[in-house]
Amino acid sequence: MLKKWSNSSLIENTYKARYYKKIFNRKIKYITIHHMGAIHSAEGLGRIYQLLGRENSCHYGVGKDGEIALYVEEKYVAFSNRNNESNKVSIAVEICNSEIGGDFRVDDVVLNSAIKLIADIAKRNKLGRLEKGKTLCWHSMFANTECPGKYLLNKMDYICEKANEINGYRVKK
Repeated sequence: MLKKWSNSSLIENTYKARYYKKIFNRKIKYITIHHMGAIHSAEGLGRIYQLLGRENSCHYGVGKDGEIALYVEEKYVAFSNRNNESNKVSIAVEICNSEIGGDFRVDDVVLNSAIKLIADIAKRNKLGRLEKGKTLCWHSMFANTECPGKYLLNKMDYICEKANEINGYRVKK
């Protein structure tokens, strides 16, 4: 039986992107973090995904002002991780950078919106307490890429901690 899918109530806008048209009977195992590698609004990223021939997408994006947008409904598989098996069991989130190059920093307003979204995705998909590298993953785990950049990689423990707090899990000591 197919899961009754829902999307985050935190989304402010929707911009359709390419995705696998088939609805898979799948269980989401983790959330995958990506960085835009650019400074875009949620709408700007949506426009990039809508370009003809564009072979990548994600479920959600957090724009430069912290706006959360939906690009691919959770019931569908996004073209996100350059790994079909990973794509089938994950929800992908693109996070806007505040600098291009270097560590690919992310502004606090963007990071805080991303954390709220990640907590929401984890709760609705019954991922339990998020764990770095297990239920909260990143693009470079599945493909030869530097995505999500050093800044977000160094924030993974913090992202897990804050998302877990939102979902009522005590901090492990």
